[in-house]
Amino acid sequence: MILAYTVILTVAGCSKEDHKFAVLQSSGRDTEKSRQLSLELKDTHEGIRLALKDINCYGGTTEGWSSWILRKSILSSQVNCGLAKICTNEVESMSRRIEASRLLWERTGELTWMVQWYGFVQKSGKPVIGIGRKYLVSTVDFGEFRGRVDVPASENTSLTVYEFTNLFMENIIHPFNLQTNQTTTKN
Repeated sequence: MILAYTVILTVAGCSKEDHKFAVLQSSGRDTEKSRQLSLELKDTHEGIRLALKDINCYGGTTEGWSSWILRKSILSSQVNCGLAKICTNEVESMSRRIEASRLLWERTGELTWMVQWYGFVQKSGKPVIGIGRKYLVSTVDFGEFRGRVDVPASENTSLTVYEFTNLFMENIIHPFNLQTNQTTTKN
């Protein structure tokens, strides 16, 4: 059986990771099979490459498992560099850039990525801006400032990037449960 599996993958020109990722794409959101495949992919270079190609704040083709793979991987250099390239590449869709900055914030806890994320969602825009804001307010305790950020995508937020950065640095707004690069079960 293993020999036949190897032959099929070799003939088809796919790596084991390509095959697992294709199965992950069709296996559904909250299945044990999806979790197992994600665990097998998260610490492989090819799995990271595939997940980086797939992510966006709508869940990608894996219904969120690509983000989970990147969030939980121990291959920090490859993951963080790949996510940073997505964040800073203006050709990438805003959905991918928002998700990349969110993942970098979750992985590193570095203010740079939180500010980048806020900068992406500060101005009014398409519905993806509203999704990025919802993720942001579920990650950070804005306290009395929440209403200035959690507004419809059709409106600008009323905090400038400068004000946001200062409030964050002065500990007026706080991250919820920041855990960097910990392996846990997908929520």
